[in-house]
Amino acid sequence: MSSNKLNLVKVFTFLCAILLLSCTSPVLNTTYKIKQGIKQNTSIWPTKSNWYYDNNNYAQEVQIIKDFISLRLKQLDNRFNL
Repeated sequence: MSSNKLNLVKVFTFLCAILLLSCTSPVLNTTYKIKQGIKQNTSIWPTKSNWYYDNNNYAQEVQIIKDFISLRLKQLDNRFNL
């Protein structure tokens, strides 16, 4: 391969690498931020600790949320005299 063609291939490869990095950089940055958020969240709210036990199924979790909302609405109604 001639020197000019070899240089052209190198330039093309370099430009493709830059294009690839510019496309993946936002994705990698977002992935990094999400991973940092997960790490911070699990340090505050550990889900695999000895004291944390949750063996509820989906239906039980939904019922817990419904009960909480019902209770909370009553509390808010009493608080604001509604």
